Amino acid sequence: MENTHNTIEVLNRETLNEIIKARLRMKVSATDEQWQQVVDSIHNDDETWDYINSTVDRAVNELIDPLVNSPK
Repeated sequence: MENTHNTIEVLNRETLNEIIKARLRMKVSATDEQWQQVVDSIHNDDETWDYINSTVDRAVNELIDPLVNSPK
């Protein structure tokens, strides 16, 4: 699958609403307060952000290493 976006988005409000609808099997939408609760929970998860940062570093290294190590 080709990625044509310039960002890697893991969750937006529309996706949150789709997840809630699927799990509850009813049409519902997160309120502003509920959306903020989810955002705060994600932003405050330092362990996950450390993992994401490590994953980003590894992906960048996988891109850069062959360029640095290629014969000139």
